[in-house]
Amino acid sequence: MFGRRRSDSKAKTANSDERQKEEPLSEDEIDECAHGESLFDAARFNDLDRVIKIFTKGVSMGQVDEHGNTLLHIAAMNGHRTMCRALIVFAAPRAIWQHQNKMGLTAEDLAVDEEIKADLHAFSHTADYSQDPNCLYNSKLINETKKWKKNSKVLFSMDGGGIRALITSQILVHLDGLMNGTLMQRVDYVAGTSCGGLLALLLTTNNRKVEECRRFVFQYKDKVFCGNDMKVPKHNSNGLEYVAKNATGWGEAKMDSITKHRLIVTVANTRTSPSQLVLFRSFSPRIPEAQRKQSEFLQPDRLELWKAARCTSAAPYFFESYHGLSDGGLVANNPTLTLMTDFYQTQKMDLANSDEMNPYEPETVGCVISLGTGKFPVEPSEGIDVSIHPMKNPMKAAKSLLKSLTNAKNLFVLLLKECTTSNGTPVKFSPHLSEPMNLDETDDLKCIGIMWETELYIMTDAYQDMRQLANFLLKKPIDSRDGKENREGRIEQNSNNNKICDKTPDLAKELEEQSNEV
Repeated sequence: MFGRRRSDSKAKTANSDERQKEEPLSEDEIDECAHGESLFDAARFNDLDRVIKIFTKGVSMGQVDEHGNTLLHIAAMNGHRTMCRALIVFAAPRAIWQHQNKMGLTAEDLAVDEEIKADLHAFSHTADYSQDPNCLYNSKLINETKKWKKNSKVLFSMDGGGIRALITSQILVHLDGLMNGTLMQRVDYVAGTSCGGLLALLLTTNNRKVEECRRFVFQYKDKVFCGNDMKVPKHNSNGLEYVAKNATGWGEAKMDSITKHRLIVTVANTRTSPSQLVLFRSFSPRIPEAQRKQSEFLQPDRLELWKAARCTSAAPYFFESYHGLSDGGLVANNPTLTLMTDFYQTQKMDLANSDEMNPYEPETVGCVISLGTGKFPVEPSEGIDVSIHPMKNPMKAAKSLLKSLTNAKNLFVLLLKECTTSNGTPVKFSPHLSEPMNLDETDDLKCIGIMWETELYIMTDAYQDMRQLANFLLKKPIDSRDGKENREGRIEQNSNNNKICDKTPDLAKELEEQSNEV
């Protein structure tokens, strides 16, 4: 069924646009793929496009043939290096590179290419950070924690970065695998910006598994980054809205439908100068109307999920804003501090408005987890000048400014590390990448490349920290409360609470009334 592909480089590197033109797999083909025949043919003949299509359908990449060979064995024996890398990242968290066939041989033993052997051998080296001050501190905290406190919470944050959501999702599947699929059951608060906001929404809705989120990003990247007939914005926003409305399964569900977690999605209100941070929450603190008028809490029962995804993903230059609301990365590309600040702010509100009839037990931070989207090598920049030189490209200067804003690190990261260290166990995962990558990259080979570098980072540099974190989180009991109790036990919903605060009187109303304009 899957004939031998042409060996020329164009056939091997056919891009995703060509793949989209192919006819979709039938149910019979999917069934055959599940039994391995089609996948093994694809691995043997270096049919990367077919492997990607099958992967996005949810078929396992950890299959073996009658000789005990995995797909990786087959690709290594035939000298297909890119195929080997793709199979390893798609099969994660299963370590198929460790699997021995019936003769006791691994894929490295059978590899005919020295570069493939070097790739596979790299997994055998685990970095030792036992003397790093942060690692020593975390180890001490974890070892001293024999039992989690009753109201100790896990705060989970995901950075923005466009297509680099593939990096975040690769880290997620490993962490979830180490915890036997119970990661999100032990997380209490979730925050995300841009692609991190989209992942946060996916993870907290429809009982979606972590692996499904990774496939979602790869499957719909070409639909979201679809190009545009006009030069600016770079992509037509209809693709992004189509995915947010139709591919997520949310329908008209609102933010308050998320009941098992407390979710925050960051958005930038670009109708003001400077842009202001707006938080789309799945919850609302129990505060009286007089206090609500002084705060900026939007009602979660009036904010649709797809609009939250649309707004937080609307990166300037790449997408049109949604009624003046744009990518939260403009003001909070790393939402960890935003999450922590909001956590303590709402704690104070709930405590201040509790009484004997409605008691409130204070919560504490037990662990803060931050997932990044990669660190790039330092490279020359156009600089950020007040004036623009006549010979300089204004668009290039604007893109340079955006990159500087969304990749700001150094002092901010140091501040974040110190803040989280004093408020529970802080953990940050973000791989070093060999080269920069555009936020809207869709080339399959480049996407597999950053996933490969992330996989190497996970299995070497981050391996000890990740296992340590997984063991720490596994000590935390899974909350047995259902969603209704989790939400209504802490939030009072009454007629007064349905009013919008005075400082942003039209924001939620506009989002509600203008949903059919696009």
